Amino acid sequence: MKLNKLFPKIVAEFDDVCVDNIPSMISEVEELSSYGTVRNSTLNVESSHRSIQTIHRLPSFKPLAKQVLSNATKFLYEYGYDEFLTDNLYITNMWFNVSGKGDYLFPHTHPGSLISGAYYLDSDESHNIYFYDMHRNLCEQPSVPTELNTDTYPMPCTPGTMYLFHSDFVHSVPKQEVDARKIVISFNLSFENLKSLR
Repeated sequence: MKLNKLFPKIVAEFDDVCVDNIPSMISEVEELSSYGTVRNSTLNVESSHRSIQTIHRLPSFKPLAKQVLSNATKFLYEYGYDEFLTDNLYITNMWFNVSGKGDYLFPHTHPGSLISGAYYLDSDESHNIYFYDMHRNLCEQPSVPTELNTDTYPMPCTPGTMYLFHSDFVHSVPKQEVDARKIVISFNLSFENLKSLR
């Protein structure tokens, strides 16, 4: 028997990203948090998603923003996009989430963008981000879980790690069971308006 794995879902992982800048970014997040964060039914964490979405323009985050663009360009080029498009990639928004015990993110996507990402500044080794195959429609679930039938995949939230994925890839963070802080920088990327480039 030959099993053909069709239509793979991709999460690009980059390790040890901007690790020397983590202390200054954490300090900046702590200061920005004093200006106010917002929780909602999807983001049950302290989040600047609705209050401060442009942290990539701040000096402390500019090295990270530069690395986001570099890594996203590598990812998209490997995925099959040509340089005309990857050279016109930009960050549409970037924000932070700070969470503790009992906090969580419901499964969600990032509509209106091409690529989304998460970068971890602070996290306990037990923390994971989960990705989902939401299009599975089986009338009966297999009794033995394998890589062929799984519809949920956890990936560790290690400080210095950056994940990039297509913005329609459903992801979440389950309720945190340990009393440990997690700080994640989230962001979206799109292509510049191509009509203006022609």
